[in-house]
Amino acid sequence: MKKYLPKVFAGILSFVIVFSMAGLVYAADIDGDGIPDDQQTNQGTGTTNTLVNPINVSSLDGLVSKILGIAIIVAVPIAALLIIYAGFMYVLAQGDPAKVKTAHQILLWTVVGIAIILGAWAMVQIIQGTVLDIANDSGTPTIIVQ
Repeated sequence: MKKYLPKVFAGILSFVIVFSMAGLVYAADIDGDGIPDDQQTNQGTGTTNTLVNPINVSSLDGLVSKILGIAIIVAVPIAALLIIYAGFMYVLAQGDPAKVKTAHQILLWTVVGIAIILGAWAMVQIIQGTVLDIANDSGTPTIIVQ
């Protein structure tokens, strides 16, 4: 039990720290008038404070496309490095069946990961095109490639 105690303590402490900061989210009403400061007009200047969307996405399909785009940007270089690593493992195996099997597994799961990510991207593009086609009621399916 003693060896698990530091892990349990660290988990509880992390939980308390993360959720104690939730109150900071509601700190937008600085002057205490009940109106969030991002929705009121600056006194005397006539300008209005607004929140800016940092990811420039206004719909769910745009958000999913942006997340998958980032996943592809991250996954492709990692997959390339893993394929190169598997090649080195094949060369360094020198006929050892265990090392060849390890290299084969690395290559196989790298290709499976690439297929899953590209399949998810293709599904999003097809669904996005279908939804936009229904919304536009144009009658011809479109696929959006970004």
